[in-house]
Amino acid sequence: MHKGLPTLSLPRDRLRQGPVEYSGELQLAEDFGPTGLSLRETPRVTITAEPSRDGGVRVTGTLTGRVVETCPRCLTVVEREHDVPIDFRFEPGLEMWEEGPGVYVLDGNQDEIDAGPALREEFLLALPDYPLCRADCKGLCPRCGTDLNEGDCDCAEPTGDPRWEVLRRQLAPGAPEPNDDEQDG
Repeated sequence: MHKGLPTLSLPRDRLRQGPVEYSGELQLAEDFGPTGLSLRETPRVTITAEPSRDGGVRVTGTLTGRVVETCPRCLTVVEREHDVPIDFRFEPGLEMWEEGPGVYVLDGNQDEIDAGPALREEFLLALPDYPLCRADCKGLCPRCGTDLNEGDCDCAEPTGDPRWEVLRRQLAPGAPEPNDDEQDG
């Protein structure tokens, strides 16, 4: 199992001659994503980097990675392949605070553009925030911890919070409507 930040350097002198295409595995460095997220194998990428008229670079393609995630409802470990469309730009003359979705700072003094952090960000933003093992996951019983996807548990139905009993009685079918005097008090 791999963890690590994908790295890909784009040579600026080669980009000045025209588009640069790359297809293959990405090298992995130290940390790829948040705790609990890991890659099953080295991610694969197919990209085209094209220079723009203003001196920037547009990167398009696909990043594919097999991710190991934990379902937050039932804690089942799930392995899925994610194909993430890539489309971002490196723009010259921007400051860090001017970056936005799909737009990154291009340092004009560098001989190579490190596309790794942008690829990492685009991949992580495309992953689901709440990666369920399946859409109808029932989760775990909050009392005994039984996985409700595998069957029901023997816990008694919750009786509810006694502090809400007065409201529950008023909302019960056939309960008398409160009059204006009771609402003012």
